[in-house]
Amino acid sequence: MTALGVRQAKGAADQTNPLLAGGWTVTFTPKDLSIAGDFEVYHIVIRGPGGQFEVWLDNTFYSAAIRGDRNEYDPNQAMPVRAGQTIYFYWNVATGTAPIVYLYPRTASPL
Repeated sequence: MTALGVRQAKGAADQTNPLLAGGWTVTFTPKDLSIAGDFEVYHIVIRGPGGQFEVWLDNTFYSAAIRGDRNEYDPNQAMPVRAGQTIYFYWNVATGTAPIVYLYPRTASPL
């Protein structure tokens, strides 16, 4: 596995946020990630406005956190991401400072 640097994105108000219409959403599209092929996210750090947030891969719920102000994800099992997938972070709040998310991707583990 090879670390692929860090990716950063800032949240925006989003009327399609499934937790709260107009709530904060941070989006990492394939273009934002600029990674060819499958990969995994082995670490995530967030700075947010509070509340709670959920992580989605495309239209599929993946994970949730009850601390939406400062949080980190350092899993025993990295999050697998297929080429072309979009990663979303949805907050259940629409006030406060826009969240910032830092993703740490690496090449995918062999099966």
